[in-house]
Amino acid sequence: MQDFDAFRKNSCSKKYGLNFTKLMTTKSEAMSQSKQADIHEDRQFFCSELVAKSYKVLGLMKDLTKSSTRYYPGCFEPGAQVDNDLKPGITLGPVVNVLADWIYFLDPEQRLSRNASKQDQD
Repeated sequence: MQDFDAFRKNSCSKKYGLNFTKLMTTKSEAMSQSKQADIHEDRQFFCSELVAKSYKVLGLMKDLTKSSTRYYPGCFEPGAQVDNDLKPGITLGPVVNVLADWIYFLDPEQRLSRNASKQDQD
């Protein structure tokens, strides 16, 4: 969770970015799970890339060298690529639609914890 918390803080306010170079990238520079949380200051993400990178930081993916840019929205559908790339014993639950409102956010400086207080949940 510490690596994920660092990644979350480092990725807040990053710009959306998708270009030809990203689409052609097949390998990741970071080889270890702890190194996955390190991101460059000028790093940009596209939606499914950010989710895939989060999974790598959390240690859910088998191959940390596979670039997060290789994952597109359809890769997260049940039975699709992500299901095959998860470590043995890890499965995703059913797809859930989430409606987010811009007024709800987690301050980047707020620490993630498994035991959030009642006040944090309100």
